[in-house]
Amino acid sequence: MVYERAPPSAPPELVKKTGKRHPRRCPYSHPITHTSMAQEYETLHKAVVQSVTPTQITVRMTQRSACLHCAAGKFCSAADSKERLISVPNKGNAEYHPGEVVALMGKPSVGLRAVWWAFGLPLILLLAVALVAALALGLQDHWVVLCSLGALVLYGFVLWLMRAKFATQYQLTIEKIQ
Repeated sequence: MVYERAPPSAPPELVKKTGKRHPRRCPYSHPITHTSMAQEYETLHKAVVQSVTPTQITVRMTQRSACLHCAAGKFCSAADSKERLISVPNKGNAEYHPGEVVALMGKPSVGLRAVWWAFGLPLILLLAVALVAALALGLQDHWVVLCSLGALVLYGFVLWLMRAKFATQYQLTIEKIQ
């Protein structure tokens, strides 16, 4: 069954059934309350406004690993948290002030495309170059490794050249938390 967004404590019989899939939410995120944004965007994290200019808003978010809340997290080297500064275009429809807590939002499809470009395509490229170099060209192992790494460096350079295009496609938005 698919339900409209509601607080986690709401009994199932009080939640309105819809045809939309309930998106995954980050455990540190605030539930979306603005219905027009809820259909298109998904809350990713809570963030604090750092600075505001006429063209962009800089927010600070704390990125935590999933195992940070584990009982063994204090002793594990995988449990960490990082603070990141993210620039979001200022659309001018709402007024934000430094220190204000906001919800950092993005389209779910954008995240999937970013994972494809960052992990999926390089993996396929790495395997394809290694197979071609080893089987079709008959190169020795150390040359196969060098060819594969060279292909990944070239791929990284192409991504760097396309950074302006990616910056326009992979934009986040913010919304005031009510």
